[in-house]
This record gives sequence, structure tokens and C-alpha cells, in this order.
Amino acid sequence: MSGTEYVAVVNDELVRVGDRVGELTVTEIGADYVEFDSKGSGKFIKRLGVKVKKAEVPMRQVASSKQSSELMGEEKIKQAFQYTTDAEIILSGGVKSVAKYKKAISFYDKAERQLQYALDKNLDSDQRTKIKSVISALRDDKASLYSEKRSFEKQIKEAIRNREILYGMTRSDVTRSLGRADEVEKGKYSNNAQEQWIYGDPARKSKYLRFENGILTSFQFYQ
Repeated sequence: MSGTEYVAVVNDELVRVGDRVGELTVTEIGADYVEFDSKGSGKFIKRLGVKVKKAEVPMRQVASSKQSSELMGEEKIKQAFQYTTDAEIILSGGVKSVAKYKKAISFYDKAERQLQYALDKNLDSDQRTKIKSVISALRDDKASLYSEKRSFEKQIKEAIRNREILYGMTRSDVTRSLGRADEVEKGKYSNNAQEQWIYGDPARKSKYLRFENGILTSFQFYQ
């Protein structure tokens, strides 16, 4: 049986219908919304935005114990590609960060484990060759992600040395670069923990920085 499954990125985490986000359960993912059901407060709608991205990906098909080793090998390949799709969704939703790169790389690790599991089974030579080829491609892609992550970390270190800031920095990164903020305003919007850091004289505030879930997503400087 095949089909499609709608997924979304909420608070930098990939979710499907039935998954929990804090105290809430995802009950539906539509073209422009994610619906949650809370036992205490009923249902409410979360609109798609920077931190929520809809995608359509192949539905996972779990191989039964009665399927042949050949079908099991094909199934593991499908599951591996599902994980790589999950990784791409994580990186495509909003501002990139070191945490997102780590999450995406973890999906590639899961994909490789699926394929290594298949190699441990009694597969024919053609299946083994095909799976080894997919593993090689996965490792190349994962190496590219590691390279992007190291490059991003290098950019952050350089920015800190120059007392600059970049999208995707953590609060700790910003503090190391600019020092402690003169004023911090905290709030919560659509299940995202938000903070606004303000630098400058209270009468003429010169820097506004906004964080979502601990990651710098926007900033404005005023002279």
C-alpha cells in the first residue's frame, strides 16, 4: 500500500499527525495550517510561518516478516530516503543553525543504519551492490552537510571576533559578540519561545535582536 503523508516543521522539529509538541498533539496538517488538540483547552490552529513548513513526502511502508529479503532491501532503501527527505525539510524551514545541521546529520545517520541493517540480511549480490551504492551516496551527502556545518561554525566564530552577529546564532554566541543586552523582553507566540534583546540607551535604543527558541532570527540596527 502506498500513499502520501503531510509533515511540518514545528519549533525546528519534524512532526506528523499524532506526534506531540509539548503538551499538544498534532491532529491535522493542511495546506496552510497545523491543527493541535490539547486535552485541557480543545483544538486550535497554528498557521504556517517561518518555523512551520509543509511538505509532502512518500509514506513509510513497513515490511512484514513474510516479505522476501529482496523486498526488505527495497523497503530499507525507501526508509533511508525518507530520512534524507526529513533532513532536507529540517534545513529548509526558517533560519539555519548549528542545531539544525546536527539534527539533519542525525537523520542521515539513521538512514545509513537502515541500509546497514539490510546488508546484514541474506540479500543477493544485485541487492547488496545497490544498497552499497546508496550508502556511498548518503555518505557523500552527509560529508557535504558536515562541511556546511563547519563553515557555518567558522562564520560564527569570525563574527564573534569582529563583534558582529549572524542569523542562526545562539543567545550565547550573541552575548560573546555584543555583551549582555541592556533590556530583554520575553514572550511566547504560536508555541515558540521568543525574546527581544535591546542594546542602547533606553531613550534611543539602537539595536533590536529577536530570538525564537534560542536562535537569532532577525535584528535591526538604528543609528
